[in-house]
Amino acid sequence: MKVPPLPHITPRWFYATDIPITKPFKYNPTARATKFIPFTTGDSDRIENAYHNSKPVNVNEDGLFTVDLHKKIMSPVYWTGPGYEVRRGIWFNDNNPVPDLIGEQIEDAFKKYRPDLHDKVPSIRLKSEKQLFQEKYGNWPYSQFDDLSDLDKILHFQSKDEGVLLNEGGVPKIVIDNLPGSKSVFGYVVKRGYIDEEEDEKDEKKQTKKKVKKENEKKESASKKVGDPIDETEGSSETGDSTNVLDSIKNAKLVHFDYTTLLNETNKMFQSIMENDFANNSLDYNNDYDREIDHLVLCVHGIGQALSSKYASINFAHDCNQFRQLIKKEFILNNPDKDDKENNDNNNSKVQVLPIIWRHDIKFDRILPDSKLPKLASLSVDADSPIRKVTADVLLDILLYYEPKYHEQMLQCVANYANEIYKKFLSNNPNFKGKVSLVGHSLGSAIVLDILHRQSNKKVLDFEVNNFFSLGSPNGIFKLIRGEQILPSMKTENYKNKNAVTPAINSIYNIFYSTDPVGYRIEPLIHNDWSDVKPAEGEPTTGKVPPEIKDPIALKRVQMLNPTGRVDWVLKTGSLDMFGVASHIQYLSDPKVARILLKELNRQ
Repeated sequence: MKVPPLPHITPRWFYATDIPITKPFKYNPTARATKFIPFTTGDSDRIENAYHNSKPVNVNEDGLFTVDLHKKIMSPVYWTGPGYEVRRGIWFNDNNPVPDLIGEQIEDAFKKYRPDLHDKVPSIRLKSEKQLFQEKYGNWPYSQFDDLSDLDKILHFQSKDEGVLLNEGGVPKIVIDNLPGSKSVFGYVVKRGYIDEEEDEKDEKKQTKKKVKKENEKKESASKKVGDPIDETEGSSETGDSTNVLDSIKNAKLVHFDYTTLLNETNKMFQSIMENDFANNSLDYNNDYDREIDHLVLCVHGIGQALSSKYASINFAHDCNQFRQLIKKEFILNNPDKDDKENNDNNNSKVQVLPIIWRHDIKFDRILPDSKLPKLASLSVDADSPIRKVTADVLLDILLYYEPKYHEQMLQCVANYANEIYKKFLSNNPNFKGKVSLVGHSLGSAIVLDILHRQSNKKVLDFEVNNFFSLGSPNGIFKLIRGEQILPSMKTENYKNKNAVTPAINSIYNIFYSTDPVGYRIEPLIHNDWSDVKPAEGEPTTGKVPPEIKDPIALKRVQMLNPTGRVDWVLKTGSLDMFGVASHIQYLSDPKVARILLKELNRQ
């Protein structure tokens, strides 16, 4: 008699979000991950197709993460970040995938004994995940005890697609078989196949959203009258985003924090990033991993990035992820054809934003072996004051930037990362023919400006830079102290003044908040006549020549650095930012900044 084929199951792939396996700094996980999210159906299918040849697969929004199928880890493609466990879901406990080394044993037993065909199936002993891991990979990395992973189990099949895992010496099988109701009180109930609860609810949610949207539109239409003033905040995601920065500062606990506790709390920060920045609903914008990209924007962080390995309140990759989402939202909100669902381009900003995270690679304590000088850490005061610890981390980058040894390290590190990311991006997007722009925040803008100056004489970047967006930049004061002007590239104009920075750039935008203590103007360094001209307010426009500018050279230089005829733009901030702390760190969460970038990229 021919044996019927196995019941078909399409494995569903998942990734953990609560506890990373690896982090970008010294880290040893103590416990197993317990929170798992399913990949989108498309990503899961692509991972499954690549599973047997173990080729890496780019996944999630815009393919920004890659799955290493040999190590079963998902990590960022373009930046250094935490790595998370990946599971191939066939057997599930409470609809969560059991660890692969356990699930594989259950599936082997299912294929061997076929409980879908036979009522009487013997109990099967399963090796612990810990033992199998040690046999296959070496040392077990988790110190915290986990019953499911650490102990051998006895598998009792209860039906054609369900079983229960018990510890050895536990409740006898005959008792389990004859007790009514759920068996979860005795062990782990496992079921074959994933139930996609979100897919079941999706159609119902879509209908509800449409109904609510129509009702709101009717209410708005009825409440508005001809001649009423226009609410400038309407249709903007500004509300909430900017206040989140203030909330994060209030919640940062920089005054009453325990150093070790906050280090451990990075798990919670990373979990929030994974579940919010890259949640599957982000794909509602139709910007998937193979979308068309016209503008690649690389962002360089500034002061304080050393904090991201210590304090849960600061993380530049997260800032860039939010900025990418904000650009998409602003593009859709301001696109007159956004309701035309037939054309995916109407929901595609065609902008990709990626971080350049360089601070961890700068070894300030590296000195020559025969040096008699102490390490930098030896000079730090061992104090319990959190303010002192934070201040030391934040100010260190600026204080050491113009020390020749570290200055060169920073420039080379950022340039190398930029080239590496660009190369990876071309590999993943072979049809990319667009333009590259750089965003520099705080000290990052100083690094970018110096790299672009070198680029005008010697190619240090493997690509041409179209735009440079300088956010909250100290370049003005830095160059003034060094007695340097900022002038158009030598390739376009010949200057006798050697004390000048000449960035190889088509357009530079120096954007700062009026309350930002780190942000300075640079137009007066282009030509002194601009000293009497106030910075432009709001979003860039090609306007009239300021009446204070009499010298045509002053105007020409600025126009060569930016076709709009202005380089400095000031943004207003709320009255709550008394000390300028919030304004300095909120650029990448401000819809105004996202709109400026979108407008200027599309202008070209």
